[in-house]
Amino acid sequence: AKHQLLITNDVLQLSKLESGNVLLNNVHFNPVTMIQSVTRMFEAEARVKDINFSVSFSPFNLPSSSGFNNNNNNGDGDDDDMNNILIEADPHRISQVLINLLSNAFRFTAGCSVRQIEVCVGLYFHNNINDDDETD
Repeated sequence: AKHQLLITNDVLQLSKLESGNVLLNNVHFNPVTMIQSVTRMFEAEARVKDINFSVSFSPFNLPSSSGFNNNNNNGDGDDDDMNNILIEADPHRISQVLINLLSNAFRFTAGCSVRQIEVCVGLYFHNNINDDDETD
């Protein structure tokens, strides 16, 4: 039901997107929690359609000063590291994109001989502060 409501809201947002009137609600949130919430919506569908569905988290490309384990690039991410991360973005918009991608993946994987969907989430550190800026 929640999934259907989100799809309906996506359709209603299309006219706003086309007119450039989409507002972002940037907040600090944990992306792992949001991604887990979205992917849980698809677990029953995966079981019914006999699709191997998995989600993995892996921190990578983090500066040593971040305090996170930067030596683990093999998909076996340290859950404690990923659960402590906060990002600033619009979680609803990111959820919309993920739901759309997963909906398409489930739609087109159901008829395939190899039925596997894997969501791999990694963290890429980007410092948006320009050292050449002379701001106070």
